[in-house]
Amino acid sequence: MAQSEAKTRRDAHLTFLEHLAEVDRAIRGTSDVDQMMGDVLQTVLSIFRCDRAWLLYPCDPDAPRWHVPMERTVPEHPGAFAERAVLSMSPEMRDMLRVAREVRGPVRYGPGSPYPLPMDTATRYKYRSVLAMAMYPKVGSPWLLGLHQCSYDRVWTDEEVQLFQEVGRRIEDALTVLLAFRQLQESEQRFRSLVEQAADAIFVHDLEGRFVEVNTRACESLGYTRGELLQLSVPDVDPDFTRDDHPRRYWDALPRGEVVAFESRHRRKDGSIFPVEVRLGLIEMRGERLICALVRDITERRRAEQEKARLEAQLRQAQKMEAVAQLAGGVAHDFNNILTAILGHVELMATDVKAHLPQAHSLLEGLQQVERSAQRAATLTRHLLTLGRRQVTRPRVVSLNTVVSDLEKLLARLLRENIALQVALDPDLPPVEADPGQLEQVIMNLVVNARDAMPTGGTLTLTTGCTTLDEMSAAAHPDARPGEHVVLTVSDTGCGMDRATLERIFEPFFTTKPMGYGTGLGLSTVYGIVRQSGGHITVYSEPGRGTTFKVYLPSVRRPLTAEHPAPTEGALPTGTETILVCEDDADVRSLAVRVLTDAGYTVLATGSGTEALQRAAAHAGDIDLLLTDVIIPDMDGRRLAERLLAARPGIRTLFMSGYSANIIAHQGLLDADIELLEKPFTRREVLCRVREVLDRRGAADSQVACPTAAPAPRVPSADGSTAPA
Repeated sequence: MAQSEAKTRRDAHLTFLEHLAEVDRAIRGTSDVDQMMGDVLQTVLSIFRCDRAWLLYPCDPDAPRWHVPMERTVPEHPGAFAERAVLSMSPEMRDMLRVAREVRGPVRYGPGSPYPLPMDTATRYKYRSVLAMAMYPKVGSPWLLGLHQCSYDRVWTDEEVQLFQEVGRRIEDALTVLLAFRQLQESEQRFRSLVEQAADAIFVHDLEGRFVEVNTRACESLGYTRGELLQLSVPDVDPDFTRDDHPRRYWDALPRGEVVAFESRHRRKDGSIFPVEVRLGLIEMRGERLICALVRDITERRRAEQEKARLEAQLRQAQKMEAVAQLAGGVAHDFNNILTAILGHVELMATDVKAHLPQAHSLLEGLQQVERSAQRAATLTRHLLTLGRRQVTRPRVVSLNTVVSDLEKLLARLLRENIALQVALDPDLPPVEADPGQLEQVIMNLVVNARDAMPTGGTLTLTTGCTTLDEMSAAAHPDARPGEHVVLTVSDTGCGMDRATLERIFEPFFTTKPMGYGTGLGLSTVYGIVRQSGGHITVYSEPGRGTTFKVYLPSVRRPLTAEHPAPTEGALPTGTETILVCEDDADVRSLAVRVLTDAGYTVLATGSGTEALQRAAAHAGDIDLLLTDVIIPDMDGRRLAERLLAARPGIRTLFMSGYSANIIAHQGLLDADIELLEKPFTRREVLCRVREVLDRRGAADSQVACPTAAPAPRVPSADGSTAPA
């Protein structure tokens, strides 16, 4: 009997071991966790001869839901896995899982057990007894391994419980390995997906610089296939690589847990080189320490930085020019008042000398010399105003070809015999709208500048042509506007200029000529005229290779402006009307009073707007004309004119100013019907303009009459455009 029992125990133990071996074979049969779970459950179903073997996840009574990711059943008893259902955690199911977690081993539910079945799921899936065990793999949440008996009320034996416990431990260990492997695979898949989708090139290389992994962007950036690139190393794509310095010195920092960044260059398969930004980090892949390099092509960034630097330099230059122009305009205004008084009084004195001291030739010559000097000073102030686009202009629709042709003989006389002048004019050139006198000044200044750059002779070429600037071309120059342009090109074969000189050539008073050979206002005047005319100017030059200036002016599609006859030098106009003069500068006011009084007018002289209104109110007779400065201390000239017009509807107005046109614009004096007398003016100019306004009967109801002897002058607005004044 004892031998029989021993044999039975041995047979049972062998069966136990055989069953475990079957489970081990099922576990080792695959590295796929889903396949392993299915094979093991099929083996368990066979070993325990039950109706259903399953795995539940998560074995967590606090979870809101649970599901069966894998099960094996006999055909007549399918379970939750067949439904692919995710079930809510019922109170009965929560109690079952809590017991499984507390027991820490196999638990019997149903017949012969103190633990009841969860009737909601037992009824749904028609099982009558359960053997279950919580498993705790080292990855993720706990699982529940279970057996169902559906066909009868099965009582699980102790031997079955012991075998079930060993099977559960083996499955638990297998889940730890295979779930970790799955996570690693998923992690690598996510890594590869991120790497492939990355906008940057990604290179993974070993500590010797040999590439072991690259993404698609890396291949595209360098022009290699993936197979070709994996045969290369860092020195093959980085022309700056040296094993003693770059970038190995960055690699040395990586073991300290740092991510380093630096700029370098990469070389494509075709040999072209481009700038890159590199970020390095140390990673581990397949148990090996590797370096991951994120590489970004910064060609566009470099180009943008260069463009930003260029635009900032242009802005600084424009701001500097504007600051100087504002200063020059203010100085020119004050100087114009002084010159008005000087020129006017010199002219009056010269008239008196001719009338009363006809033999005083030396005195008359002295006065004429003073007048010539004052006229040169007036020309200088016009240059200063033009510099800041503040000179009052009289634009007309003109042909640039005509302007050049009319100047050609004069230009030839300006040049030395060893300088050849070549002129090529486009016969289909459209007209431009500009002041012809200022266009002549631009051409003369550029030609003189070219002449002085060729002391030993050379060739000066002057051409006209057409071009169309698109948005991109216009954006390259701060003053340019898109559209059709007429181009004046002035080229010489002279000494040329270096970059430092080019950066300053349009600055006022900057000159490379010896002392006494130039004011430094020639090119700055050109710059101001061109901008005031709505155009822009470019220059290209290299030392020893000459210089080329290109003046771009917007073309117009309107008929040429008809020529107006110049005023004749007849007798000075006179009159008997009453004129109210408002001028805050005492010298200019005194001059105006004397000139007008000598011409027969009755003059009411005032120094402010308030005083002018008071004199007008106190004057019993008619006041035919208001002659006022644009800027007066207590109110602007326009406001004074409006108030007088309201009180005296028949009064007409003539404005005068030597101030910058930008200030005039801010005062609102840019209406088309405003008459403006520019300072400094001569006696003839002021008397003629006064007579013109008084004689314009057709405009008696207007505030200001329009001129007929010449086109209406234009003054620039604050943004640099021009409008009739």
